[in-house]
Amino acid sequence: MELAWTVIPILIVVVLFMATARVIASIQKGARPANAIQVIAIGHQFWWEYRYPGLKVVTANELHVPVSDPAHPTPTFITLLSGDTDHSFWVPGWPVRPT
Repeated sequence: MELAWTVIPILIVVVLFMATARVIASIQKGARPANAIQVIAIGHQFWWEYRYPGLKVVTANELHVPVSDPAHPTPTFITLLSGDTDHSFWVPGWPVRPT
């Protein structure tokens, strides 16, 4: 009985680790589309810095994503970095439709 209480949680943790590692690996090797706007997001202690290398623009705390035409989509490729701390990063639900 005690062996089962030890082995079963270990197996659950191993399965969850393998699933998480597979998802993280697939995200990490995602290629940037050729027509994508590149954004480098750097998390600082109390704020976000967004750099647009192709446009030579830097903003603080505001991620600006261009409106994309469905016929000619313009994807945004975001690279996340951290200057001095760990941050959470989320993007609101898409598509946002104007009213």
